[in-house]
Amino acid sequence: MAAPLGPRLIRSVRLPVTRGGGGSWDKPPAGPGRPHHSGGHSAANMSVIEHKSAGKQVTSPLQGMSPVVQLNIGGDIYTTTVGTLKKYQESKLFEMFNGLPKLRTDVEGRYFIDREGKYFRYILDYLRSGQVPTEYIHEVYKEALFYEIESLVKKLEETPQIFGEQVGRKQFLARVPNYSENIEVMIRIARAEVVASRFSNVLVCIVRTEDDASKCLDALNALDTDKESVVKFGPWKASPGISDLLDCIRADIEDKGYKVLYSPHVADKGFRFKSYDFLYKFVFTWW
Repeated sequence: MAAPLGPRLIRSVRLPVTRGGGGSWDKPPAGPGRPHHSGGHSAANMSVIEHKSAGKQVTSPLQGMSPVVQLNIGGDIYTTTVGTLKKYQESKLFEMFNGLPKLRTDVEGRYFIDREGKYFRYILDYLRSGQVPTEYIHEVYKEALFYEIESLVKKLEETPQIFGEQVGRKQFLARVPNYSENIEVMIRIARAEVVASRFSNVLVCIVRTEDDASKCLDALNALDTDKESVVKFGPWKASPGISDLLDCIRADIEDKGYKVLYSPHVADKGFRFKSYDFLYKFVFTWW
């Protein structure tokens, strides 16, 4: 039977170690309880490192970036997390920050979005806590549409400020043929007629029914005016009446920055019916 192995003797080897100044000093030998530390890796250690490196999964660019980001929204600075911005997968913000951000950066390295920054705080409040804004409803609604946050868009459309305009008013105007095109025609006529004048007039014919349309045509034939410059709205099939449509026309022209008023067009004597049943004069004020 072999004798049991006794303690192994470790031979101490004194090797010169060069310092930066060219001198040498004796490095203490490694011994029991005093592990030898080396600047490099042992073969065993290298094999472990290589194994871990080989098994390492490739991460997406944003997995390596800080979860906290700074945004420059039209000059207003916000700090938030990537997780907050990616809360809704259908949104444009999710698309912007899912992977390498497809955004420009400002001189400080903050991600830049060229939108009105004042209302982005309400977008962030909703992303963080689901809070629906109670002020600047129309402005935040436009931003929610831009960022394609559908759940916020739907909640804002339920508010009284948006519901009447986006649901009721738009459904009505969608039944008035060529409504948007006629608004643009009115503006072009008004601009063409303002020659060294403070005001310009645009004549509008508004008819609710097909029968009214034929009567309006008779009225136009009796007018001493260029019929091509008269803008016709209608007929339509919806409950709102002529006064409702007139208010819509005025509001939409004013939304484009123009100052405008309307009144019934006064009929000349001899008309078989009152022309102001169909004809209205819109007056643009330029200065």
